[in-house]
Amino acid sequence: MRNLSLRIGTFLCVITAAAAVVGSWWTPYDPLHPETEAAYAPPSASHPFGTDWFGRDVLSRVLAASPVGMRIAAAGVLAGCAAGMVLGVLSALSGGLWGEAVGGILNGVLSFPPLLLALLLVTVFGPGEGSVILAVGLFNMPYFGRIVRAEILKLRDREFVEAARACGAGGLRITLVHLLPNALGPLVVQMTSAFGFALLSEAALSYLGLGTQPPFPSWGRMLKEAQTYIALAPWTAIFPGLALVLAVLGFNLLGDGLQSRLDPRLRHRKP
Repeated sequence: MRNLSLRIGTFLCVITAAAAVVGSWWTPYDPLHPETEAAYAPPSASHPFGTDWFGRDVLSRVLAASPVGMRIAAAGVLAGCAAGMVLGVLSALSGGLWGEAVGGILNGVLSFPPLLLALLLVTVFGPGEGSVILAVGLFNMPYFGRIVRAEILKLRDREFVEAARACGAGGLRITLVHLLPNALGPLVVQMTSAFGFALLSEAALSYLGLGTQPPFPSWGRMLKEAQTYIALAPWTAIFPGLALVLAVLGFNLLGDGLQSRLDPRLRHRKP
């Protein structure tokens, strides 16, 4: 079952990434150009996902929204990972009052509900991609920081670290060469799971009108706009919702599969 999760997750993530690449360069129709004579057209050979109330091709808009969500999720997760790694290393290696203070910052950020924190940041900095990236990075930071801190605390007094220190290796070299590589497995798993949550967060903020702004399409904004016309054109909500579900499911399954492969305690356990 764990291998099946890894394979299905990999397949869905590849499809999502391919859609983002294709949507960045090509769409069957202009996703922003209205054609009122084709409004409310159901799925057909010429419009596989149908058209919306302005006659815009839904498939083109779903493809065009893919790179937006992927770009925001990738930037937010990478920013949160980088900041969390720095704070986790400082907290684990500093010790004393400073280490406890950094650990308190991580726990304090973690205590805020993610959506509430995102709404606060977007309210302060204004709606747009930059605010969403900042919000995604900030509420992912504590998870990466705690992973790095726990791994370093577990390994910093091990024999191979003492041997490196006896050979004259400095603190920075020991951290980069001997400690952080041992935390890469849990970090990769967390990044994969966080990516799916970041996609969902971007869609939620766009649904509330605080994420990607019109006229650029977003899965969350498409779902919001489709509410008014769902009785006349249900496909305008079904296809962007399905794209979001499959993308988030793919990254979650990939994270579970990678965890079973990278964690030796799970790798040798019978499913």
